[in-house]
Amino acid sequence: MLRRSLAGIAVLTLLAGCQQVEPISSESLAAELGLGYQVVDNRPDEQCNPDKADGFCYRFAVSLTAGSQGLPAQGWQLLFSQVSYVQSIEGPFTLEHINGDLHRITPKAEFAGLAPGESVDILMRANFWSVSNSDPMPNYLIALGDETPVVIQSSRELQDPETGLWQMPFVAPLTDPERQLKRTSDDNTPQATAQWLYTENQRLAADGSALPEAGLIPTPQSLTLLEGQALTLARGLRLADNDFGDLSAALARLAQLGLAQSDKGTPLSLSRVDGLGTEGYQLSVSEAGIEVSASEPAGAFYALQSLAGLIRLDRDSIPALQIEDAPRYGYRGLHLDVARNYQGEEVLYKVIDQMAAYKLNTLHLHLADDEGWRLAIPGLPELTELGGQRCFDLSEQRCLLPQLGAGDDPQSSVNGYLSEQEYIELLRYADVRQVEVIPSLDMPGHARAAVRAMALRHQRLMAQGDAEEAGRYLLHDLEDKPEYLSVQYYTDNTINPCLDSSYAFIDKVLEGVQQMHQRAGVPLHTYHIGADETEEAWSHSPRCEALIESELQLDSDEDLTGYFLRRVALLLQQRGIRPAGWSDGMLSAKDQLPGQVSSYSWDLLAWGGHDKTHQQLKLGWDVVLSSPDVLYFDFPYEADPNEGGYYWGARNINTYKVFSLMPDNLPAHAEIWRDRQGNPYQAADTQFALDGERIQGIQAQLWTETVRHPDQVEYKLFPRLLAVAERAWHQADWELEYQPGLTFNAQTQHFQQQEARTADWQRFAALLGQQELAKLDRAGIAYRIPTVGAVAEQNRLQANLIFPGLALEYRIAGGEWQPYRADAPVSGALEVRARSADGQRPGRSLPLEATGTAGQ
Repeated sequence: MLRRSLAGIAVLTLLAGCQQVEPISSESLAAELGLGYQVVDNRPDEQCNPDKADGFCYRFAVSLTAGSQGLPAQGWQLLFSQVSYVQSIEGPFTLEHINGDLHRITPKAEFAGLAPGESVDILMRANFWSVSNSDPMPNYLIALGDETPVVIQSSRELQDPETGLWQMPFVAPLTDPERQLKRTSDDNTPQATAQWLYTENQRLAADGSALPEAGLIPTPQSLTLLEGQALTLARGLRLADNDFGDLSAALARLAQLGLAQSDKGTPLSLSRVDGLGTEGYQLSVSEAGIEVSASEPAGAFYALQSLAGLIRLDRDSIPALQIEDAPRYGYRGLHLDVARNYQGEEVLYKVIDQMAAYKLNTLHLHLADDEGWRLAIPGLPELTELGGQRCFDLSEQRCLLPQLGAGDDPQSSVNGYLSEQEYIELLRYADVRQVEVIPSLDMPGHARAAVRAMALRHQRLMAQGDAEEAGRYLLHDLEDKPEYLSVQYYTDNTINPCLDSSYAFIDKVLEGVQQMHQRAGVPLHTYHIGADETEEAWSHSPRCEALIESELQLDSDEDLTGYFLRRVALLLQQRGIRPAGWSDGMLSAKDQLPGQVSSYSWDLLAWGGHDKTHQQLKLGWDVVLSSPDVLYFDFPYEADPNEGGYYWGARNINTYKVFSLMPDNLPAHAEIWRDRQGNPYQAADTQFALDGERIQGIQAQLWTETVRHPDQVEYKLFPRLLAVAERAWHQADWELEYQPGLTFNAQTQHFQQQEARTADWQRFAALLGQQELAKLDRAGIAYRIPTVGAVAEQNRLQANLIFPGLALEYRIAGGEWQPYRADAPVSGALEVRARSADGQRPGRSLPLEATGTAGQ
């Protein structure tokens, strides 16, 4: 039972017609208090701190409206997550930064409290800017006196019952073009209004002829239609010969799409031949039979996935044809962050199924970060007992701090982890679908969950009098008084590289992970260290000062990241595991890394990222392209504040932009794309021009700071992930061939394949809208339904969509939704939206205003 302080029992006595109201508790206050959030102005004023965020800051207001019991003058605290560090607060309130994104507000003595129905606006300034309605976090907490904080009900997320989309009703819409929708005065990003989308969609529009007679995603090397009768799906198929063992996962997808196994079905023959490579295959389809040739099981598996890809759910046959195919890159990946917010096992299985369907072969699984540790490690139970959940416990004895708006409930859907057996089963599930799982437990930075868990272990064992065991896996210097703030504003999120106990911990973790892979029968080939964002974390550590003094190769704490990576890489190599990491950390250690390594290049192209990628290639590393400009799927599809997600690198990454990526010619994008503020940039390929070096592949990234639910994972990934599959498997004829030494900008004209690219996009978009989205519906994937482009001139409605084939709807002034028809008469305010391919789910609507007078 919660403790009741004097402040909580009789903090405020209010009179209402000479009647005394009931005493206030945290629960009653949280149930009634109205909370609102509004961005006031993104333009910095004279009170912005010039030493933070390059002088950029924005103003926002949190409004509190008292319920029937009012709000006490004193004795309460308001806790909230704000991803941008809050610099200052105005009025009779005190602001405290606790750690990370967690802040606290308390009233000063001059605050007079609120009577029932009264409101107060608390004005604050935070770093940088806010142009997305997902920037504020849900689940504000309030507490009276020393009571346990409770989530304010009006600050919770809600799911729209019609669209299924998650919303935060307490957040005021962003509508003002200058004050709210622009980052800076130089921001020229156009907002994705219905009118703007209409023009963009017209530019890329496909007619009905764009859908080929037979096509699939990703595009094969060659597909030839043959004369003869089509293969009838109704007959099913009969596995006549199979040289490749278990292909049940691919056969199950065929059955799901209507081509099931039958004793009287069309014969399917799978034959092993030499010379087609690990993932290459040949596929022949006719009424008489289906013949697959491959050299390895992966090729046979992908042949069956191509057969499934040819199916259209509105057609009962597949034309007679022949395919010869092999992938462009050996690495075709997805990075999925389950550390920030844990979305559960089910979505992992669903994602793996779709990766296999579209021939993506690597799941880079991000299992630990500052906000959570999501994999059980034998012998280190604190990692998941503490690090597997967030709730309100400032002492962090039961759970981590409630970062990212986690609230007060340890059973919240954002909490959880994979047990040993669950991870083993996941590995096996992925393996039979030709998907390799690369685990990542981020270190030395982004490691607060581990640091706090091992601190709790140290505390527990010291209390038991076992000092030797207590220090065995300690990750922080007990004598250190750190003064850094990480990129996410943590003061204690970095493993100390100067402690032998840090490496004992890492080896213990590696041992546990490797043993789980061995038990699964799926060897651990690559481990992703992380190794990003560790600046100035050890500048006050006595242990590091001593290490720098004693090690000849260390001159300052700036060398410690390289020292750490070298030691961890050696641990991995001793276990026969390849080290991998993010490019910034790997480049900081480029002269210290032993043997072959994999580097994931995540530098913005608009900030010279092509040079960083080329530099890594010139070092002889295996490089996986992970550019935020186009491959960060936590970023919004369109520049629309309702899309949600982070946007530090780009405000709009729609499926077309992913499709238009030319991975082997990175500087060329300066000619066809813009920077994160919608402005031209220049890329000069002069510093590290390539001479035949080539990336290993590409990888999409989904970071989940703002993704709290499984259906949000699906929304963010699909259908963009299909465009990643297209570019990773197939090199388009329109891609500009790389030539060293060129400079690209908005005025250069090296790229002359616009028409060919548009025609190819129209084919891809037609396949997506008229063939593949229906399959995602059948698989239960809550993909993003595109927002509709529309104009209503002369009171006549015209609407279009980035993908053809989906049903469009409109309604006038809040009336009933009705099917769209061209030139429909409209007037006043209206909305437009699309529906899913199966018609069961509406997408988000956009408003517009009819103009003019309709002709007679």
